Amino acid sequence: MKRIRNSNIELLRIFSILGVIILHYNNASMGKAFVYTSQLPLNHGILYFFECLCICSVNVFVLLTGYFMCKSKDRSIHKPLKLVIEVIFFSLFFFFMKVFFGMVKFSTTDFLYKCLPANYFVILYITLYFISPYINILLENLDKKSFNKLMITLLVIFSIYPSLLELFNEVTSTSLLGLSTIGMYGSQYGYTIVNFVLMYIIGAYIRLNDIKLYCKMKNIALYLMCAIILLLWCYLGMIIGKDTTGSALSYFNPFCILESVSLFMLFKQFRINNMKLINHISKGTFIVFLIHTNFMSLVHIESFVTKSPIVMTIHLIISTCFIYAISLIVYIVYSFAFERVIDLLIKKRRRLI
Repeated sequence: MKRIRNSNIELLRIFSILGVIILHYNNASMGKAFVYTSQLPLNHGILYFFECLCICSVNVFVLLTGYFMCKSKDRSIHKPLKLVIEVIFFSLFFFFMKVFFGMVKFSTTDFLYKCLPANYFVILYITLYFISPYINILLENLDKKSFNKLMITLLVIFSIYPSLLELFNEVTSTSLLGLSTIGMYGSQYGYTIVNFVLMYIIGAYIRLNDIKLYCKMKNIALYLMCAIILLLWCYLGMIIGKDTTGSALSYFNPFCILESVSLFMLFKQFRINNMKLINHISKGTFIVFLIHTNFMSLVHIESFVTKSPIVMTIHLIISTCFIYAISLIVYIVYSFAFERVIDLLIKKRRRLI
């Protein structure tokens, strides 16, 4: 049975992918806005505030997965296989485009690398996709009291404790190996299956326990409060001469998790009719996620983030919308020209098996 899309949740997906674009606009190895504004305190601070507002975006996607899949036991190879094919397809497509326009030189090594589905989110999502039915069985057999204890335990072990440990390492300029509950070499900023499982269970907890927060203003206030706390977390480290941005802007940070929950609860309260336009646009979210960084160079970030804070902020917003729009156009072309062919090939393979 095909799931009816809730336009308020689909709007949240769009909002979250815009947040991901902003994160990559700032990222030191992508848009590099943080690098270009390192000597401009006001501009740098504004970008950090946007970073703190958007840092929960990836967590939101995983939370939504838990919310909608916690009552489902069926899993198909079709969806993961399609995700892997799309990662490889677009990786090769943009590689050959850059070779064609002389932006890079062709090399066999690069070509072979592009043939691999090297995308952390996709690999971890597929892993979660296949183990989630067993997580669901566990959660279904818990009473509310036990479920509450489980949530508290998971948050303490995999969010609060790792955050405090990472903060301690940053403040003391040490690297205490072997103490993290997530991995030998630390928490990897939340880019782990541990954080994916945690966010999945939080999404499932909200649905299975019918958690409701009806006051929109409280959710907005909670969301903004979390962003401000994360911003202060970053700057308090700078004040004492230490870089605490790593622990502040990690996906497992408890305030980042709380931010994602408050944002989800806010959009869940919206009363939006079934709007086909929003639902159709939202379908392109994954493709936008895959390809948007290829268009960062088109918006000339360095030329604008070093201007006045107002100009920079306007450029950030317009650039984010532009990158989203052009990525969405690519998705529309892809959906008409290739997506159906890929679906047919996968279905044909399934019948042969």
